[in-house]
Amino acid sequence: MCPDGHGFIPSGDKCEEKLEEDFQCSNIGDNLLNSEGPRLSIQDEMHLLREGFGTISAHFEGLIETIVEDQTKRKLKHIAMSATLNGTKKQIKELYNKKYFVIPGRCPEGAGSPNDFFFEKKEGPKRIIYGLKPNLRDNHYASLRTLLHFGEFIIDSQKNLNSDLNNFCDKYDLKNPSEAQDLLNQYLVPLTYHIKKQDAYDMGRLDNAVVGDTLKDHFGGSDIHGTVLTGDSGLEELKETIDKVRDFVKNYNPKVVDDEGLLFEPIYATSVVSHGVDLDELNFMAFQGLPYSTSEYIQALSRVGRKNLGIILLWFYPNRVRDESFFRNFVRYHNSLDHEVRPVPINRFSKLGLMQTINSLFCAGILNYLSNKKGKPLYHKRDVMNLTSEDREDLENFIESAYGKKSIDITISDEIDKRISEIVLGKDNETQFFPKILSKSGNPFFHTQSGMRGIQKNLALDLNPKDERILKQMEK
Repeated sequence: MCPDGHGFIPSGDKCEEKLEEDFQCSNIGDNLLNSEGPRLSIQDEMHLLREGFGTISAHFEGLIETIVEDQTKRKLKHIAMSATLNGTKKQIKELYNKKYFVIPGRCPEGAGSPNDFFFEKKEGPKRIIYGLKPNLRDNHYASLRTLLHFGEFIIDSQKNLNSDLNNFCDKYDLKNPSEAQDLLNQYLVPLTYHIKKQDAYDMGRLDNAVVGDTLKDHFGGSDIHGTVLTGDSGLEELKETIDKVRDFVKNYNPKVVDDEGLLFEPIYATSVVSHGVDLDELNFMAFQGLPYSTSEYIQALSRVGRKNLGIILLWFYPNRVRDESFFRNFVRYHNSLDHEVRPVPINRFSKLGLMQTINSLFCAGILNYLSNKKGKPLYHKRDVMNLTSEDREDLENFIESAYGKKSIDITISDEIDKRISEIVLGKDNETQFFPKILSKSGNPFFHTQSGMRGIQKNLALDLNPKDERILKQMEK
């Protein structure tokens, strides 16, 4: 740790000497073994670590733990959380190469027992789910019409509440008049869920024509202004939307509806809202089609009804065989929802995954592990040129430990030799940063993994020569 509070320094390296940084610091990192280091790894939504993404994540989990264990002589402890898991034992083994136990365990006296430390059994429904199939229209238009009727109902109910409190309470069987406005406030912000990103954008494009114009005609001043959230939305946009929903409900003035009308602010979203958007203010939701996996469906419908009763309308596609099947078996499917979650597909030792990360582990092994072991930074081509046979053996053992298995579908020693040869035999200057030398090679597996989005190769589409000639002739 830099004594001036600038953070951690690699052993033997300067704290900060880059000219573009705001400060300069010449403190040198001491080679201190058995430092405290991180002890606990907390992973939320573990079911998302799956397929190629999960394989690569597993390798970097192993990398981090190997470095921690080398420095502190102890392993990390992991807490992994998810509401939709099946096949947990296998996934934990693939991700962390460890055994596991589940918290909370089963209460010996059964769920709902007064002695159950983890669970409380509540009477009554938590969410009410309706399965619907439109006639002579698609489910996109049905979703828009749902918003229209929902908006009309909320505005009409608010007007009735403002004009006659007692009648409103009698109609909805409310014993305490103070609950009336609280009840309406729970359903002010509707949420729609879309499997395809374009459908979410189309909601924002068409909401005024289908919903807004009608609200203006029947309830003067009322209008709609939705927010679209997809994978294109950044973290800041998600945060702003969450804050906007809370502020909208918190600052809502029911008297304004009589004079100026109500500006509806629904959210049109894809699976991006299925994790992390935890708002008690969201309690009405319309699905445009059933998500492709049960786990995604459970995660999505859990956005509503987190504290109060959630109302969910599921509009099936009217012309799809899968949706027709789920529509006919709607009740049976929902009665066995938790048992329909499929195990997460993941393989820690798939060859393509190993090839995708071996370069990153090679670089990390030199930059972090060997540098720390020698007490000086090994960043440049000349440092790789000076590696001894003992250093190479240490590096091989380090990578084996990160992967968690000696016998895998690639030969680690060969992969190390290939990369060292690429660095040493190249024409680059001896002071060149060695990972940059590898990245300039034509081999895609010599590129360091810099993020989790660029896992797969880009697919280039082009016209074949015959079609190109035909188009040119047509242009003439």
